[in-house]
Amino acid sequence: MKRKRRRRKRGRSRRGKKGKKKKKKSRRRRDKEWRRKKRRKRGEERRRGEEEEKEEEEKKERKKKKKKKEEEKKEREEEKKKKREGGGMRRKRGKKKKEEGKRGMKTKRGRRRRKIGAERDEEKEDEGGEEEDP
Repeated sequence: MKRKRRRRKRGRSRRGKKGKKKKKKSRRRRDKEWRRKKRRKRGEERRRGEEEEKEEEEKKERKKKKKKKEEEKKEREEEKKKKREGGGMRRKRGKKKKEEGKRGMKTKRGRRRRKIGAERDEEKEDEGGEEEDP
């Protein structure tokens, strides 16, 4: 285990010494500090008052927003009830099939397939027509 080395004390011991005498502040300086303190206190009070007013305004705004939201929610619920009563406005589930004429028009592949399909139909009609003639 490592031993701690004792350091040699230099000079006199501080045991019998009392602290340094504090110098009395001048009247002018005391007044100046007092005024500064009062000024700071007044400023803090004013700021606190302004903050309280801001908080009150924010509370009012929040209340208004809350009321507005509740009214909108009620309106939405009323609309839903009306839709339910009507019955005809209910959403249809599942994928809606496209009309035959508009199917596959958006993609290049779809257009090509339509073209091939149309050609096949024409060939079938031609073959069918030839069979019907004789």
